[in-house]
Formats: sequence, C-alpha cells, structure tokens
Amino acid sequence: MVLPSQLLEALDGAHWCKALAVSPLVALAADGRENAQQRPLVLSGKRLYLRRYWAYERRIDLSLRQRLAEHEVTPADLNQRLTGLFGPARPGEVIDWQKLACALATRSAFSIVTGGPGTGKTTTVVRLLALLQAPAVDAGQPLRIRLAAPTGKAAARLTESISQQVRTLEVSEAVRAKIPSDVTTVHRLLGSRPGTRHFRHHAGNRLPLDVLVVDEASMIDLEMMANLLDALPAHARLVLLGDKDQLASVEAGAVLGDLCRDAEAGWYSPQTRQWLEQVSGESLANSDLHEDTQGAHPLAQQVVMLRHSRRFGEGSGIGQLARRVNQQQPEEARKLLATRSHDDVFSLSLKGEQDRALERLLLEGHGDGPQGYRHYLGLLRQQRPAPGRALEDPCWADWARQVLQAFDAFQLLCAVRKGPWGVEGLNQRATAALLKARLIDNDQQWYEGRPVLMTRNDYGLGLMNGDIGIAPQATGTRGAGRR
Repeated sequence: MVLPSQLLEALDGAHWCKALAVSPLVALAADGRENAQQRPLVLSGKRLYLRRYWAYERRIDLSLRQRLAEHEVTPADLNQRLTGLFGPARPGEVIDWQKLACALATRSAFSIVTGGPGTGKTTTVVRLLALLQAPAVDAGQPLRIRLAAPTGKAAARLTESISQQVRTLEVSEAVRAKIPSDVTTVHRLLGSRPGTRHFRHHAGNRLPLDVLVVDEASMIDLEMMANLLDALPAHARLVLLGDKDQLASVEAGAVLGDLCRDAEAGWYSPQTRQWLEQVSGESLANSDLHEDTQGAHPLAQQVVMLRHSRRFGEGSGIGQLARRVNQQQPEEARKLLATRSHDDVFSLSLKGEQDRALERLLLEGHGDGPQGYRHYLGLLRQQRPAPGRALEDPCWADWARQVLQAFDAFQLLCAVRKGPWGVEGLNQRATAALLKARLIDNDQQWYEGRPVLMTRNDYGLGLMNGDIGIAPQATGTRGAGRR
C-alpha cells in the first residue's frame, strides 16, 4: 500500500500553488473582487482553505486583535489584592505563575491560561474571578460573570471544582456570593438552534455578560470560536483555560493550540516583564523565557503557561514522559520507558499479537501498581449488599462508589479504534480473557461489570457525554440496572 506521504513526495508544492492560483474555483486571499467571494476555495500563501473556514479564521483574527488593543484599567491596589489571594512573593523560590496569570488577565479584554494536568488552572480562575469581582462589588456594580465549557461532562466537573474552591476563598461574603459556580456548555450559552448552524446570540444579539471564562478551550473548534467571539459584547473580558497539548477539538481547527504556540517560550516584552514584576513581586530574571524586544508577539503578552504540576513532580517518570511526548521526542520517550528508572512508569513490551503477557496484565495488573480487572470484578460481586436491602439504603451507594473507584484505578487506553491494537480488537481480547478466567458469565453485550459510556448528554438523569457507568447484575426489578 502506498501512503499519501509517499505520493506527495514526488509533487512540487510551488507548481501546485501556481495551478491553484489560476483555477476558477480558487480565490486569492487578497482578492477583493465581488466574483471572488463566490469561489469555494481560498489560497493564502501556501495554504488552501475552504472559504467558510478561511472566513472563520479572519473573524477570529480580527476579534482578538481588537480585544488585545483594549487596555483595561487595573485596580490601584492590585499588588495588595494579589498578595491577599496568593500570599507575598518568596524570593529564591519557584515563580508563582498562577499569580502572574491573574495579574495579566486584569489588564486586557482577552487572556489565556494554559497548563498541563495538575498545574492549577481551576484554582487560578477562581482567584481571578475574586480579583475581578471584589473592586466591582466595592463600587456597587458587580460584574455579570458566566462560566462555560465545550461539553456537559467538562461543565459538570468544573461546577463541582469551583463550588469547592469558592468556599475556601479568603474574601468577604459579599464578593463570594457574586462568584458563580454554575457552568454551562458553550452551545447552551449561545442558545443553539436545533437543525441549524445558527445561535440565538450572535453579533446582532450579544450575550448579557461582563466576563466569560471558558474551560477546556482546547476542545473548541474554529467555527465555535468564531461564533463565540461574535456574540461577546465589546466591553466583556474573555478568559480561555485549557491544556494546549491535549483534548483537541473533534471538528476542524485547533484554536487554543495555535494561540498558545509561543506559550512555552514566553516572549514577554520588557514592558510586560517590568509590569508583572512590579504588581506581583515575582522575579522573572531566572525564568529562562524569551524576551520580545521587537514587539513581534502581541498575543504572547496575554498568555500565561502554568508550569508546576501539583499532581506529579517535574522529576517524576510520568512528568518527564509527558514532557518528551509534548515536545515530540519519541526516541527520548522510548529510552525513558526502557531504562525503568522511575517507579511511577512501567513499560510492557509485547512480542506479538498473541503474547499472553497482555492477558496477565489485564487480569492482575502490575506489581505494586494498580490491580487489574480481577480485583474490580471481584469487588463488584463479593461486596454487593445482601439481596432484599432497599435501594435507598446507603450501603448501595457505598458499594457503587467502591466499584467505580476500583474500575477507575485500572484503564486500558487505545490510540486507534480499528485493528488488533485498537479499541474494538482489544475490547474483544479483554472480554475473552475475562470469560476464560470465569470473571464474567458470558461475552454477550450486557454481562455483569461491563462498562457503559454515555455518548450524549441526558440532563434528566444528570448524565453527560463521556460519563462512565457499570452494568450491574440483572434483578427482578426491570430498571434496577439502568444502562
């Protein structure tokens, strides 16, 4: 089989561009003639776009440039407010990037906070909301703040997380009461119209808000981001949160990833660095960030990357492996796995599709690490409350919690869907291994212990797309094992 990359090797890109430029179906990006607007394709430099997506990019670009040009008035006592939320700067210790992110977000109508797992994005945004809302409450004009996420599951998780953290904020009750914890989906926020690509809120009917925070922004595609920016009032602040290295959008476009292309290097101007140091007390002298002395990185002035994970240390195996993967260093990642020098990373090399070592891993897990599916399925059966106990009895909730925790402790993830190493092939292999070990009664669709994945939001049940449940044993009551 010839790969597409092999076919393209023999083709000359310059020749293609010349041929496209004279095609009646292609308009040049700089061509403003009326008939050019009817052509379905747009050639911009060496990039060929469908016209609709080229238009989305232009709308996003124009909106962000306008927002970056708007300089907000920051509180005169910003330094004291930051110290109250984060504590005083500690010279010689690691830079408090969360404090810097909050500081930058106060001075513009647009900002981005990016960072990997456990770097404190949610903690940062809760303190940012307190930082923005406190002066407004003091002035008797509280801000209208809305929180959104691309999916129902992300919205539910953020709602729970923010609710917990707002309670611990060291602010007045008046300020705490004006910090929302309710998170909606972006579609609901804009008011999607079923069966169309249109929304109730748009450039002619703006959203009634002053601050919008969007979590998991890496999942927002090009079209949705253009619609979201169109619907924002000119005076409103937009704060995007997300990990630039994960959860890319399903539809076309990786907006957050493109906007955060310079986040690792920083590229703050001398003026931005000086202002940050002045209001935060943090020193960027030893930050190893690149400096923008030419004014070539205007977007970077409003982007902060959180760099210190509270979930795992920088020197941990999983931390180093993630960094090598994100930096596209496959050979270095393989070396780290092969050396087995970290307790938190384990590599199992299989000799082929029939290597039984995979079955042993599925059943028993690995060494001192998480136990395999035998532990989870044993807990499901052996710890089940006695028959006859009412479903309202707390013992059922305790049992369900233990079962879900055991299931969450061991997961088999796949990079592809098809083939022997894809989702479908490995699901069949895992089911066969569990049946052979007599851990399940059958390999049909609804055996006891089968995980169930929600594929759409069900607000009536309070279940969101991506939520995982477990199929229980069938009982005499038809609805007892809801699927």
